[in-house]
Amino acid sequence: MIRFRLSIFALSVLAIACSSARVFAIGAQFHGLGDIPGGITSSTAYGVSADGSVVVGGGAPFGADQQATRWTKDEGMSGIGYLPGGLPYSLATAVTPDGQTIVGIAQDNDGYRAFRRGSNGIMVGLGDLPGGSRHSYAYATSADGSIITGQAGSSHGVEAFRWDGSNGMVGLGILPGGSGLSIGYGMTPDGATIVGKSSSGAGAEGFAWTAVGGMVGLGDLVGGGFDSEARAISTDGSTIVGQGLSATGYEAVRWTEGEGIQSLGDLPGGNTWGISYSVSGNGGTIVGSSISDTGLTAFIWDSTNGMRSLQDVLVQDFALGNTLTGWRLSAAFGITPDGRTITGDGVNSDGHTEAWIVTIPEPSTISLLGFCALLVFRRRRPSLTNEF
Repeated sequence: MIRFRLSIFALSVLAIACSSARVFAIGAQFHGLGDIPGGITSSTAYGVSADGSVVVGGGAPFGADQQATRWTKDEGMSGIGYLPGGLPYSLATAVTPDGQTIVGIAQDNDGYRAFRRGSNGIMVGLGDLPGGSRHSYAYATSADGSIITGQAGSSHGVEAFRWDGSNGMVGLGILPGGSGLSIGYGMTPDGATIVGKSSSGAGAEGFAWTAVGGMVGLGDLVGGGFDSEARAISTDGSTIVGQGLSATGYEAVRWTEGEGIQSLGDLPGGNTWGISYSVSGNGGTIVGSSISDTGLTAFIWDSTNGMRSLQDVLVQDFALGNTLTGWRLSAAFGITPDGRTITGDGVNSDGHTEAWIVTIPEPSTISLLGFCALLVFRRRRPSLTNEF
């Protein structure tokens, strides 16, 4: 009797756990983010805070040019304005993990300017590099918002930069043998490592830059052309992602210290084209865009499943088919460090480009669901075979 009661108690505990896991899995959520109030539906999302509560990008207000946007769960999407005294154009490209500092591109009377917008809500231009044309773009920021990277006109042509409050904008140079181009696309949270793309002696090449080692080329795909670029780096610095040219076309890639540059493959039915835009904190999950049989398609990649259409995963694994009816997810630009929240843009049911956000359950929850399913199967089996 005691053993029977313990079994009942154990089954009850498992039932509660399985029920909770089921609710959490069904809790996978997808939302279109809309547009700036009063505007047309034309928005995109490039960056997301660590907890997924803030998303930044751009939108098109009615009768005006593109404006940088900030979306929150409580307030929805709003424009964050333009440079003081500048022209009506801005675009947000990244946000700090706490959602307080936003960086991007805005236009003033002389050209395009990298900007930083702090918690005070004021957009400030970051200036230019010496000797070049007056333009600059900001693409990434450190976790505390004190260090920013991007590209700016310089005496070299277009050059990657590192900006901080003490030193201003400083050029990072160009790979040996190259001329005329380097771009900083991403950085580690401490700002110590910057990744991007530079011309080199053989063509263009992804790079990693540190204050000690300077700019170092990351190499190209074996058998392909001399063309690659690094778009983002994981929080732990173990994985860099971007694009490389293979023998058949441009492919989404990742770099690791142990394996070097590796292709992530392609989606079924499309041409060979893809690019990785962002990576989770431990390097285990990568998102980007690739060509499939339906056109430009947002993808999600991990070492177990390889490259998959993000939309197919949401429909088949998380039962979001009704929510996604009429949508086509085109590109995934941002992912949180835990790999659970992804942002990007796509074509909505009205045929307009719209920013979106999706939150998926933790992998451990999915494993628990499978375990629970197995328990149910094993529990039912005796009654079917009359073993008891």
